[in-house]
Amino acid sequence: MLRSMVLRALLHFSEGAISTGTFNREFYIRHGIDPRRIYSGVCPADTETFGNARIDSSSVGSPTAQPLRIGFAGKLVARKGVDELLHATALLPRNCDWSVIVVGDGPQMPELQALVAQLNLDDRVTFYGFANTTEMPKLLAGFDVVVVPSRLDMRTLITIEAMAAGAAIVVSDATAVWGPGDLVEHEVTGLVYPSGDVSALSSELRRLIADRALLMRLRRCGAERVTAYGPDAFARTVASAVRLASQSHAPTVDIGRKL
Repeated sequence: MLRSMVLRALLHFSEGAISTGTFNREFYIRHGIDPRRIYSGVCPADTETFGNARIDSSSVGSPTAQPLRIGFAGKLVARKGVDELLHATALLPRNCDWSVIVVGDGPQMPELQALVAQLNLDDRVTFYGFANTTEMPKLLAGFDVVVVPSRLDMRTLITIEAMAAGAAIVVSDATAVWGPGDLVEHEVTGLVYPSGDVSALSSELRRLIADRALLMRLRRCGAERVTAYGPDAFARTVASAVRLASQSHAPTVDIGRKL
């Protein structure tokens, strides 16, 4: 409560705020900032590097590539929802070719490995382990689909990076990266499912297994959407916000007054 009060006071006296998406804008409004002082911005990522990895990937553009390569990348903690992804993939048809690669490390690793064995997914799921930043573009470009099943996350950078690398995106509705005009629009630049609903996540993955035209369309549209999320775009939105904020508080000059 104290933190919320302090934040509300700071926002009240600020000249403005830059929103990085639908939920971020609602957050500012909920904490008392005038919507007229909220300026549209982007959460920046190195879209050029990840986009180059997509261009270099020989698999891009092949609608019948098999198996369907499903990826996750992030810290292996409960909040990231990897167990939810594993339970969802356990519901996928075994007569189809698909695989899951989990990139990352963390305290939940032993628990997740045990879950894979329990769900009889040993032949489908691979734990890659920790990957440094130089490895990530190539890894993400090697996935057809990247799932972000977080139970609570804000502007997850991996979403932008995966889209730039050419992967289709499936995110939970607890990721705060989706909505009209936002990074992920359901069935336009990605797919969104209710967080915690394993059946819904499995259903969305089934769609991508069965409908390769949808998969390729999401990959293409996602890559196009994130072109507006690079460092240059971020710099432009910040500069625009500063300019508009300063103009709104610029002193007026009475031309009839003698100086």
